[in-house]
Amino acid sequence: MVFWQESDMWRAIFLASGIFLILFGSQLFFVDQLEVKRLRKTAPATNQAVTGPFQQASYQVNPQQPQTVLVTPGDWAPWSLVAVGAIVVIYTFTIPARRSRTAE
Repeated sequence: MVFWQESDMWRAIFLASGIFLILFGSQLFFVDQLEVKRLRKTAPATNQAVTGPFQQASYQVNPQQPQTVLVTPGDWAPWSLVAVGAIVVIYTFTIPARRSRTAE
């Protein structure tokens, strides 16, 4: 059955997303600020050795703008991310049980 195989892939995607949310939220418990580096897409140099579809993928720091951005997550952010991630992970484990009940 094709639907069963496709739903397993969706289950894996949601499980990975839930685990990511849990890990990212738990990291936010230990940091006060995040320093994010700002990048700007620029045209590739003329003597660039890269050819093909990756020729336009050249990124450099823009000297006119600040090179870093400080992000201060709120006190609610880690708790919310961990909670939503846990709900998504728990839901992915209940999908097979729900699907087997509807097949009977």
